[in-house]
Amino acid sequence: MLIKGARVIDPYNKTDDVLDIRTKDGSIAEVKKDIPPFDGEDVIDAAHLVAVPGLVDVHAHFRDPGQTARTGQAPVDMELLKLKGAIGFTDDGAPVMDETLVRQVMLEAARLHTVLSFHEEDPRYVWEAGVNSGRVSESMGLKGADRRAEYIMVERDLRMALETGARIDIQHVSAKESVDIIRKYKAKDTRGLIHAEATPHHFSLTEEAVREKGTLAKVNPPLRTEEDRQALIKGIADGTLDLIATDHAPHTADDKAKDFTGAPSGMIGLETALALGITNLVDAGYITLIKLIELMSTNPAGLYGLKAGKLSVGSPADIVIFDPYEEWTVSEQDIHSLSKNSPFIGKTLHGRVKYTICESKTHEAADS
Repeated sequence: MLIKGARVIDPYNKTDDVLDIRTKDGSIAEVKKDIPPFDGEDVIDAAHLVAVPGLVDVHAHFRDPGQTARTGQAPVDMELLKLKGAIGFTDDGAPVMDETLVRQVMLEAARLHTVLSFHEEDPRYVWEAGVNSGRVSESMGLKGADRRAEYIMVERDLRMALETGARIDIQHVSAKESVDIIRKYKAKDTRGLIHAEATPHHFSLTEEAVREKGTLAKVNPPLRTEEDRQALIKGIADGTLDLIATDHAPHTADDKAKDFTGAPSGMIGLETALALGITNLVDAGYITLIKLIELMSTNPAGLYGLKAGKLSVGSPADIVIFDPYEEWTVSEQDIHSLSKNSPFIGKTLHGRVKYTICESKTHEAADS
């Protein structure tokens, strides 16, 4: 396959230029200007489009193979699981409150050179999950989830990471205090141990979305205030938050139709993530497009040691081709997930994916 005339953005190789890309046998064979096509070669005309390394989402829930009985009370056999192919470990959804256990797991992760991802919500400060403690929760007659639930846990785990030498990823940061604490500890971190995620919904929405969208905007940790949203964006721009991850969490329409306290938390995010980054970070002037791809591909691939996140010759031919300027309105018909629980349905965004290529196998967007 030959991709002709794309604006090729590859943060790993510091590339931002109009180039051609040839793939062969599932790998990238050439990246340079004016590559002549072979007879019979599949050619994609990518003039006026952008080609980037395949996006890498380090935090998504696919509900497969299903629920498990891990409950945050005892460590798994990390060494065995790493031998079997696990590249990281998490307490996602069930924060570990036992500091002794956390320290034990961090020491083991440091020994095994693996990554721990932490969901930071102290249940003592979560009265009703999915809505920030503040004006919106009060108008709903709820106490909600206080920001202390997050930033107290963030400080604990960052302190312990520097003490134990564990590489950690603070998941879905939502509070301005958390950003400040991460920035403080990163300044002390000389070994590249500390990493942190921002989600598209947390840098795009505030607690007001709960008032407008109801349970579709119910998520843990909750959407917070505009001041928090701006703190997240500042953290993204200055490198405090070095990953963008979706926390994609599908739920059925019936589950989301329950009353607010009875409905599950979470929203889908895979198909809107890139456009939200372009619309609310790049077009808004906070970061460049190459920085966005670094956050969504290069950095997450590097943290987990994946053969991804770059367009080097010999790398897997995993490529996303998109129009960064195309305007589109999110509809249920655009969503290929079996679940449609997105608060962004009806929102107009910029940036439309035209092709996704995985090991030279191409999926073309229906409208391209």
